[in-house]
This record gives sequence, structure tokens and C-alpha cells, in this order.
Amino acid sequence: MPARVLWMHDLSARADAAASAVLRLSDPDHPAAVIAHATGRLDPDGAVGRDARARFAQIADDLAAHGLHLQPVVRAGRPAELMRTLTAEHGLDLVVFGRTGVSGLDRVLLGSTAGRLVRSAPCPALVVDERGLPPLTRITCAVDPDEPAPRTVAAAARLACSQDAELDVVAVVEAGSGTEDLDGARDRAAAALRDHAPCIPDRWSARACIGETALHGILVAARGASLLVVGTHGRTGLARFLEGSVAESVVEDAPMSVLVVP
Repeated sequence: MPARVLWMHDLSARADAAASAVLRLSDPDHPAAVIAHATGRLDPDGAVGRDARARFAQIADDLAAHGLHLQPVVRAGRPAELMRTLTAEHGLDLVVFGRTGVSGLDRVLLGSTAGRLVRSAPCPALVVDERGLPPLTRITCAVDPDEPAPRTVAAAARLACSQDAELDVVAVVEAGSGTEDLDGARDRAAAALRDHAPCIPDRWSARACIGETALHGILVAARGASLLVVGTHGRTGLARFLEGSVAESVVEDAPMSVLVVP
């Protein structure tokens, strides 16, 4: 999934880990990305803005050595507003965040957790683990057992094909939901991949798993994955995935990077 990338940076050390994802996923035919910081109510030409520009200049120099041009943007306003504005202005199709905290300086600088920001992203959003994005060898795509979202499956398949990764499509079933037909859920997941993916990876599988909750099932399904891909649409357990604390929990606490597809 080569992409035109927006890197939202909160000036925390953990946000720097997203550099690996920007390099790995930027479109080689358009080797450029935008790095942005929202200063909230602070003057973007003040001390915080100057610090951000100096920080971004150093990051840009580092990425230029890898052939990637980085365009810095520092503006007043909320991160979510700046994110939506820049994706529209520059025609960007992937937003990248470093995994950030929910208190202290991270909270002051970002104004919101990455988990909350991805819910308002107008395009796929990648929250990068503090260790960075590793080479993608196995991608797990967690889907609703009744309605596997075509966009989610398609995005996971494109990424797996571009990175020569194994794709594992998993229908996550909530225990007690009345839909514990694992064979049927697995078959619907496989059909979603065959019917909607723009390309089929050389190595792929479809399966179903049961979790005590949607969150538990997602985390069980993702064990051993290099990246977890989830969507925001569905009718059963995963339909509630990005409606509240479950989203923030999985985005902030999953032991790997998470790609959220609207």
C-alpha cells in the first residue's frame, strides 16, 4: 500500500518511531511526505513553533538521506482539525502517528490520544508502536464475522502484496453473541478477500476466533503479527470497535502497530 503520507507529530520522543513507517510506506513514485504539528492555542511562531520547526528540519535531513522529501507544517489549532485540513490540501491517503501517552506532556502537546485521533481521520490511520514499524512479515486483519468490511480487507491485501507479507484474515466472534458459527465466519472472511481485494497475496489464510469481548478477540487474533489492521464498520461486535474506550485501548495497548481503515 504505497501511500502519500501525513505524519502527525506531537514533539514527544515516542512520535519519532513513526519515521520507520513513513519511510516504509511512502509511495516510491512520489517520495514525499508531510510532517505536521498543531500548537493548539499557542502562537505557531512562538517558542513551541520554533522548537517544532527545528525538530522537523533535523528529521527532514535524516529522511532526505533515504531519498524522502519531508514537508514541515506548524500551525495553530487542534490536531484533528489540522489532520483533516492537510489530507484535503495535499491529497494524502495515509495518516501516521507515533503511539503516545494520555497524560503529562504528551497530553498537553497532542491535545488528544492517538486512539481518539484515528476515529476522526478521513483516511486510513496508522498508529506506530514505540519500537517503530518492523519489516512486515505477517499482517493480521481482524473483521466483523457477519459483515467483513471490503475497504478493510482490500487495504490489508494491498499492503500485504506491496510488502510481500503473509495476510491472516480473522473473523472475530464475541462469545455469547449468538453468532458462534466459526466455519461460516471463516468462509465469509475468505470470500471478502477473494471478492474485494485488488490483489491476493501469495501467502494468505482465513480463520475465525472467539473472544470474551471484541477487544479480547482482536488481541488474541493478532498474536505474532507484525501489524494489526482493523476497520470501523460492521454490525456486531466490531461495529462498536471505534465507538469508545475499546478503540483507544487496542490502539494504545496492542503489542504492535495498528492500521485503522475507515
